[in-house]
Amino acid sequence: MSLSPGKASLRAFVRALAAEQAPGGVRATVITLNGGVNSGAESWSASVVAQDYLDLHHQEAVSWTAEVVRN
Repeated sequence: MSLSPGKASLRAFVRALAAEQAPGGVRATVITLNGGVNSGAESWSASVVAQDYLDLHHQEAVSWTAEVVRN
């Protein structure tokens, strides 16, 4: 069974939520990981993935990212 329909629904929901809540200062995003954390590649280490989350936390409201994709 494919995860694609569920992931597409989640992405659409988060985009709608982000647009609706942005005027109130609430930010929403979805992070898509196309691989496994700690799978052996440096780009998939837990610290690198955690940095993605921290970078989102520190983003200015004017440059907010609604989706982060790590391939």
